[in-house]
Amino acid sequence: KKSLVMIDLLTGSSKTLKDINIENADVFSVNPDGTKAVFASYGEINANGTPVQSVTYCTVDGSAEPVTFTEPMIFSESAGFVWLDSSNVMSVRAITADGAKSGSVVYTF
Repeated sequence: KKSLVMIDLLTGSSKTLKDINIENADVFSVNPDGTKAVFASYGEINANGTPVQSVTYCTVDGSAEPVTFTEPMIFSESAGFVWLDSSNVMSVRAITADGAKSGSVVYTF
């Protein structure tokens, strides 16, 4: 799927995201003012047994091209994403190669 209609359940207004690859998204989060979104995929397990995940950041109005990052253990599947404000989103990720230690990371866009 390359598009998504998002509906604000409080106001009934809708916005359509177009030309973004969200077909494998497992996690979705939108910022408080509804202008930016994060899609994340749990990914596939590589030869070392480590999940290679992807995270896509985009603007809802399409004013900027979506940006996708793919790497092992880029976010915690159990923690998801928390918006600190309309431009900063925080997630938990592994900070050691074996995943034994984790820490918070803030993405700004």
